[in-house]
Amino acid sequence: MTATTTTDAERLHRELFPLQPKLSLQSQIIVGTLSGWTEICVCQPVDTYKTGLQSAKPVRFAEFFSKGVVHWYAGMTPMLVFRAVYISTLKVANESYKTFAEARGVDTTSRAQLMAGGAFAGVVATPVSCVSEWFKTQMQNNGLTLKALVNENRRSFKAFAGMSATTLREGCYGATLFGLNPIYREKVAELFPDLPRGLTNLGAGMAAGITGGVISQPFDTIKTLMQEKYGANDKSSIYKTVTERVNSRGVASLWSGGLPRAGRLAIGTFILDRCIFYFTNLVNNNGLSFNTAAPAAV
Repeated sequence: MTATTTTDAERLHRELFPLQPKLSLQSQIIVGTLSGWTEICVCQPVDTYKTGLQSAKPVRFAEFFSKGVVHWYAGMTPMLVFRAVYISTLKVANESYKTFAEARGVDTTSRAQLMAGGAFAGVVATPVSCVSEWFKTQMQNNGLTLKALVNENRRSFKAFAGMSATTLREGCYGATLFGLNPIYREKVAELFPDLPRGLTNLGAGMAAGITGGVISQPFDTIKTLMQEKYGANDKSSIYKTVTERVNSRGVASLWSGGLPRAGRLAIGTFILDRCIFYFTNLVNNNGLSFNTAAPAAV
């Protein structure tokens, strides 16, 4: 009975997590770029609305909606550039962590290692995220142009404002994408074995995104406030920002924009997970992978 159960569990695991080819650095960058562009094109309007809610001067939905599509995609140019680099960095860092751990006999498929590898990837990618978020916040909340921001940073580099809060946020995000998502996928498949795999992936991605969003939302709000204030030449620390926010609007305000961000992460986690899987196979099958090893057998 034990042997049969183990076989069934292994078969389910192989079905949920089919082995994929080991891609070279160049190929992982291609996959990360395509995945990041796809996700940001879908999710940017939700992110813009979320950032407006977190602002020191919150924007109501009617006001946000009335500003039109151009405003919904405010900050899109730096996000397209940096999102490609960010997702590529996430993927490369996560794969590097697994390679390093596996070489030392560590089981990287355990839940603890999935979460650790994801958190590590998020922290490594933090500098890229911090810069892109700073540009986006200035363009969305302070109405500044990309040209003005580039010129400002030539005089005094400000785009690393909010780095401490961003590090905490990105650690959570990496753990969500590479940790919670596969953990939830396996759990959903166990609870609903007859559910089509497409719906299993969708349910797991959305559940992981919502969970990660709720946990990391205070860090995201603090990051937005620190970057927004720095745009007005006012540096701030996490402690100072939290104290000012709680004193003026209460603890619950740290979760401002939580609903749209949870929705954005729910959709984004699913999209990124599926895009990384799809583009990995597409790049490999079309001879664009620059592989150094043969594709792994399923």
